[in-house]
Amino acid sequence: DNDEGPSPPSELDPFLPWIHDVFPTADGRFIQFVAQNRKRCRTGSVKRRNETDIMMKMQPQVANFQHVSVRRVKVLNNRSNNNNATTTSETDAPIQDLPYNRTNTLDATVEHRYRLSTYADADPDGLATRFICRFQPSGIETLSVFNFDYDWIAFRKQYRGTFEELGDGGIKSLHTSQLVFKCPVPDELHHVIATGAHVQDA
Repeated sequence: DNDEGPSPPSELDPFLPWIHDVFPTADGRFIQFVAQNRKRCRTGSVKRRNETDIMMKMQPQVANFQHVSVRRVKVLNNRSNNNNATTTSETDAPIQDLPYNRTNTLDATVEHRYRLSTYADADPDGLATRFICRFQPSGIETLSVFNFDYDWIAFRKQYRGTFEELGDGGIKSLHTSQLVFKCPVPDELHHVIATGAHVQDA
């Protein structure tokens, strides 16, 4: 805790996005997230050691703005009848064979996982993503989409880089002050999200 109350999770783990707004789009096709670049919150004089330490601690926030390419894989966790030990192996079987993220059989558990890949080898919805979006109770997963490409904006503005290690914390780079991304909603949930039928009174 601090003097202003409990610390947010992103203060304890700077790799986490500092999310402050979540809402569905009107058509129910996306869940929009608005987060803040916490590294930009305290960017006073770099001559003050505590300010410099804070900016260094918040450096991992930059990772949330960087997209990666991923490919889905199926992993077989085979159970051993002797000692309940499991062995893990990757399979190239079509991902569409399984309806959701995990299927249990008598002798194995099949899980959907993700691996980093080249852009050419990535899934169509995993070309430029960052977060895994999981919808409950079904457990269906989709991959996040950035509202715009942060690196491309920096390039168009002729910046030397999207972020600076220290300096002024990037306060002149307005487009990196907020992290905005959205989660595609599975097709079968579009209607209930758009109409608000999923909302329950507390």
